[in-house]
Amino acid sequence: MRRGVRAAALGAALSVTAVSAVPALAGTASGSEQRAHVRIQSPRADASTGVEGAAWTMELSIHYRDGLKAAGWSGPQVTGPQGGTGTFGPGKDDKLPGVVVLLSTTTGFSGPGTNLANLFNVTGVAQRDQSGARIWDSWLVGKALFGKDVDSVVTVAVVKDLDGNGVLDDAPDVVKDVTGDGRVDARDLRELGVASNVAVLPFHISGAAA
Repeated sequence: MRRGVRAAALGAALSVTAVSAVPALAGTASGSEQRAHVRIQSPRADASTGVEGAAWTMELSIHYRDGLKAAGWSGPQVTGPQGGTGTFGPGKDDKLPGVVVLLSTTTGFSGPGTNLANLFNVTGVAQRDQSGARIWDSWLVGKALFGKDVDSVVTVAVVKDLDGNGVLDDAPDVVKDVTGDGRVDARDLRELGVASNVAVLPFHISGAAA
């Protein structure tokens, strides 16, 4: 009897560990609506990253089932404050217009609902095959705009085809608190409508000097 109880307890513990080890919470578009899949490659879950609130990176891998045209991808980009091959600033990304990136510690711009996708500096095609296209999207955060020595949460998703043109290009510049709970998070993105999972990852923005 005791062996059975211990085995059951061990199984429950392993199940809890497996769930807690998953860095991104899945809020998935169902069936044929799931046309994309998002993975947050960097930062790692619960990692402390950056120097004095800056010098940290965010890396996204986004797989589009229906290829580049359906993703709304309009070419590679290398951007920054000094210009480049795309626009640079908060809001919808001109090169990948279906992606929403939210940071819970955003206090500037339009607050936590600001879509930060257009701040990503480097966007390119990592893979193309019969399964679709995988795009790598990278952002070097050069200024301490999102807090120092604070816990933050990044939330990423691809918005569904809201206008029915067949292209995933309908990300808003600002996501509204449609649930009315005083926060802008995964639930608001699901209410807006998504064509992918909703990736959610907690991490820490370091305030320490180099």
